[in-house]
Amino acid sequence: MTDSNKIEVERLNLALARETAQKNVRDLRLRKPRLDKDSIDVILNDARSHYAWIDKPIPESLLKELYQIVANGATSMNCSPARFYFVTSKEGKDKLAKSLKEKNIDKMRAAPVTVIIAHDLAFWEKLPFLFPHEDRTPLFRGKTEYCERTAFLNGTLQGAYLMIAREP
Repeated sequence: MTDSNKIEVERLNLALARETAQKNVRDLRLRKPRLDKDSIDVILNDARSHYAWIDKPIPESLLKELYQIVANGATSMNCSPARFYFVTSKEGKDKLAKSLKEKNIDKMRAAPVTVIIAHDLAFWEKLPFLFPHEDRTPLFRGKTEYCERTAFLNGTLQGAYLMIAREP
């Protein structure tokens, strides 16, 4: 197969993948045109920070499931700059406690897992994989402030996805 044939096959595969994804979204929106009141209440109207926890460990499989849900959430150009670090060990919590306000330490220690949500300023280097249909890396290369703003905004959005997707 020639290079031009390989490029054409790749282009067709990408077009098919895009068409399939768009159809899936349209079908979903036909089945569920809007969230019901209870769903809106859970994620927005009645959402509150938690200050008490059930004393039971969170299985690693659940943390991976939550991460997969978050990884599929929309970000601009699929940039996905958030990085999550799940702290479950006493040693990890001891280190984390050094960076918290005094009033938050006991709450953090009582939680079965604490998540550090950060963002990667070099996220744009992954765009050829995450956003393959158009090269957007020149938008970010050498533009520190733009990278920081994009990473902060989209990383915060991904953190919100994690809060919404959490198990009650």
